[in-house]
Amino acid sequence: MSNDPYADLGNASQEMQDRLVEAMIARAEDPKQIEMRRDYMARLSLPEGARGVELGSGPGDVTRDIVEVAGAAEALGIEPSPIMVEAAKARHADLKTLTFEVGDAKQTGLDDESMDLVVLHTLLIHCPGPEEVLAEAFRILRPGGCLTVFDEDPPSVTAAVGDHDPFRPVVDNLIRAYVHDRWLVRRTPALLAASGFEIQHRDGFLYLPATDSPYFLTIIDRGADTLVDDGVIGTALAAGIRDEARRRVSAQSFFGSIAFVSIIATKPG
Repeated sequence: MSNDPYADLGNASQEMQDRLVEAMIARAEDPKQIEMRRDYMARLSLPEGARGVELGSGPGDVTRDIVEVAGAAEALGIEPSPIMVEAAKARHADLKTLTFEVGDAKQTGLDDESMDLVVLHTLLIHCPGPEEVLAEAFRILRPGGCLTVFDEDPPSVTAAVGDHDPFRPVVDNLIRAYVHDRWLVRRTPALLAASGFEIQHRDGFLYLPATDSPYFLTIIDRGADTLVDDGVIGTALAAGIRDEARRRVSAQSFFGSIAFVSIIATKPG
C-alpha cells in the first residue's frame, strides 16, 4: 500500500493537483490511450436515452466518450478534485450533454437505479476500500445496467531497456508512491462477483506509446521527483534522469509499456 495522492486527491496540495492535471491530460490525449478506451466503449450497447456516469472523471475525456462513443444521451463526471473539475468543464464546454461535479465515488448522492452505465476508468487501483466503490456503482445502476472497469496492471509498467537501466527504480518508486494497491487488477473479477455483478467481457491491452510519448515522460519525471522527496537522490541526479528520458526520445530509443485490463459487467435484472 502507499500514500497514493489519487486516493484523496481533493485534499492534495494545489501543486500536486496541478501536476496530476497535466499528467492526466497528457494521458487522455495520447493516441494509444484513446484507441484503448474507445475499443471497450464501442462494445457497449446502451438503451435509447441512456444516462452514464464516470466516477473519478479527471479531465473529462472518458466522460465525453460515454456520449460520443458509447452513445449515451447524457453523461456526468464525478471527481473529488475541484481543480480537475474546472479543467474538465473548460475542456468540454462545447458538449452540452456533459456535466461535471465535485463528489465522492463511494457516496455519489445519485438516486438508486438511476444510471444505465457506470465507468471506472483507472480508478480502482487508487481506492482504499474498492468494495465500497463497487457497492455504490451497483446501487446507482438500473437492473441490466453496465459497469466498465479499466485499469493498468502496475507490476507490468516498465521503461527499462536493459538489466541495469536507472529507469527501473524510477518507475518502481512511482508505482509505490502513486498506486494504492498494485495487485488489485488481478483480483478485480472476484471483487466484481462478490459485489453482485455478472462479468460479460474481459480484454487485455498492451500500451506501447510512440517514442515521443508526453505521457510516459510524466511517469519518468514524477518517478524521479518521488526519489528526491524520499531523500534517495538529489535534484541534480533527478534532472539527469529527466534529461536522459528526453535524450532517448530524440534518439528514438525511448521505450515504455503498460498492460491494461478492461472488464464489462452487468447488474442482474
